[in-house]
Amino acid sequence: TAICAPTGKAAALIDGMTLHSFLSLPVNQCKHKLVKLDSDISNRIGVKLKDLQLLIIDEISMVGFTMFQHVDARLQQIMKSKKPFGGVSVIVLGDFNQLRPVGDKYIFQFNNSYNALVDNPLWSLFELFELTEIMRQKDDKTFAIALSNILAHALMVCSCLSSLLFNDSSTNSSRCIATVDQDGYPTYHLANVIDDHLMNITHVLRGHEWQTSTSKHLLLYKAFNWSAPIYGHLPLLERERGRKLSKRDPENVINPIEIDYYRQKGYFPNAILNFITLCGGG
Repeated sequence: TAICAPTGKAAALIDGMTLHSFLSLPVNQCKHKLVKLDSDISNRIGVKLKDLQLLIIDEISMVGFTMFQHVDARLQQIMKSKKPFGGVSVIVLGDFNQLRPVGDKYIFQFNNSYNALVDNPLWSLFELFELTEIMRQKDDKTFAIALSNILAHALMVCSCLSSLLFNDSSTNSSRCIATVDQDGYPTYHLANVIDDHLMNITHVLRGHEWQTSTSKHLLLYKAFNWSAPIYGHLPLLERERGRKLSKRDPENVINPIEIDYYRQKGYFPNAILNFITLCGGG
């Protein structure tokens, strides 16, 4: 039995090998046709794997269609058999809701529309066994339910005080996104999402300090079934000693957040526009 995974870290966690190392697969397998191994190398690997009967592949969601085909082709060459995977039994483990393949399609998809007219011959050989019992959060049932609901795109948006739930009133967890503050008013996260939606905002450029809030805002958009804007996070313009600029500075102070400040400093209008445009990615 051999245990493999598509990445080094995933392989290390299961005390296994990467598929690339185990089957001598090229790293750039998504862009080039798989080249057969030299007969000497193939025979040498074949001797090592002559008793191989079972191959277990973990984190299968990261294994793409092309790589999966190459695993099949390489095993056929090494085992000198035209049977699928060279006659070796294969068990794949993973969750397709997690990380997807990089630069490739899922293993159950095809690379072009013509092949999509028929079932994937390799993937159709597998039988699905779905594991429904949650083990990692088995001691925290509330959190486990919350994770399952998020996985099913049924986000729970609740108030930390009144347990006002957007979706499921049976779950009250501090890990839900609070929508109402202690004073009864909506939190910034909820108000920001609703305001931007009502104003039909399509692009949001803001300081990088708000980057950690973006995931919450995207989840709120998903909960409301609204189209989310495109977000961009930029470095902050700061005062002396790293102090933040603020629109709440006293009126008698020339505020660097105002256009007049830059006019008085002698900046050309086109230079300001060019700077803002480049900050937003063009």
